[in-house]
Amino acid sequence: MCGNIKLRVIQIYGYPGHNKKNITELWNHVIKLIKDAQQQHYKLIIMGDFNINYHKFLLSQWKPNYKPSYKQKLLHFLTYSDNLVDTIPLYHDVTNDNPYNTHKNNSGHHTRIDYIWISQDLVNDTYASDQFNPQYSTDHMVVYVEF
Repeated sequence: MCGNIKLRVIQIYGYPGHNKKNITELWNHVIKLIKDAQQQHYKLIIMGDFNINYHKFLLSQWKPNYKPSYKQKLLHFLTYSDNLVDTIPLYHDVTNDNPYNTHKNNSGHHTRIDYIWISQDLVNDTYASDQFNPQYSTDHMVVYVEF
């Protein structure tokens, strides 16, 4: 990435739990920020702990008359956006056998809830995207993208 570019970075911490009002307000606000940035021709990086289980999101789409739940609204918006890309699948084959989980809860259940999404026109500027265990104590993997 050379020269002057307009870039908006949105760091997310999605509410855990089931407070529909708070989650809906947060996702609506984030979607508005994304749409505003796109209208102003900003490149975007959207990243953080979304607290949305990617595997459950994908499975729910196979249901008849699928409609995203309030929790899935942001992930649905990002997935079906014309110009936003999840960075991990750019460099890794994400499958049921290798889902690139990023979180382990107290009972040992693993899920993918941390993401980095970027504008399509930033993809060619990336060198890598991956995850690793940090050197400090946490229940999350570090997810990164290199430009």
